[in-house]
Amino acid sequence: LSLVISQGADARDELGELVRSYNLLVLDLRRSRGEVEEYNKNLAGKVDERTKEVEQAYANLKASQEAQTAYSQVLRIFNETADVDAVLRNGLQGLLQFTGAVIGAVHVWDERDRRFHTSAAQGLSRMALKPFLAGDGFAGRAAQERKTLFMRELPEDTAWSVRTVAGDVRPKELLAAPIIYREDVLGVLELATIWSFD
Repeated sequence: LSLVISQGADARDELGELVRSYNLLVLDLRRSRGEVEEYNKNLAGKVDERTKEVEQAYANLKASQEAQTAYSQVLRIFNETADVDAVLRNGLQGLLQFTGAVIGAVHVWDERDRRFHTSAAQGLSRMALKPFLAGDGFAGRAAQERKTLFMRELPEDTAWSVRTVAGDVRPKELLAAPIIYREDVLGVLELATIWSFD
């Protein structure tokens, strides 16, 4: 089918008619084969394109499902934990591990007496930490200024100390960060370390 017959194509008899018909058939088949090959190339590209779209849609769905699962787990934990102080204690322990701090406290605002009260403490006596006003002391200043404060080289009269086998050690650095939701300061987080916050 690859050859067009040229001999006898100009003859005016039945053989010439047959040769001309044969040549038209060959040309039509070539054109058809070219169209099929072009269609197959386009089809392969379209299949690849659709496959990528399906893979992306699947990845998006999977990411959405993973996010929804994580969100549901967080909600379940909060719903199962009716004890806010336990949530604060567990959160404080996680922050201590994450930052390398050795002692810390979470002070929560109480609208009734308009003071911050210690709700969770690690390495400190919760009872020894007195309620304070916004602006009072290091943590109160962080609440009033609505920003995280760092103190290096703590003064000698610092109440916080780290109990070790060798005795009490004064922290090297102290951090106080306000806990803000929307426009309200709901509490203050304080962390201390005997090394330094990086």
